[in-house]
Amino acid sequence: MKLSKMEIGLSAIGLLIVIAPLVLVAIHSRRIKESFMASQGGAMIQLMAGHVASEEEVAANLEYQKKQVTSDILNMTEPERFPGPKPARS
Repeated sequence: MKLSKMEIGLSAIGLLIVIAPLVLVAIHSRRIKESFMASQGGAMIQLMAGHVASEEEVAANLEYQKKQVTSDILNMTEPERFPGPKPARS
């Protein structure tokens, strides 16, 4: 059984129609994976790892974090203590 040039050409076009979307999906999924991995804060971690905090900085940061936690707890449990914006007058 011998195939004509037209049948070979149509077969090639059919293969391209099937394979092209698969290649595009593979390339696109790789880009998505790379961009997702790059968005994990790696640059900030590298910048922070390059700095060694002094004892004073560590103590100041600990005090700040304690105050922030206390403030957050008060905001969650006693919202009337820190009311939101007032409604606009018409």
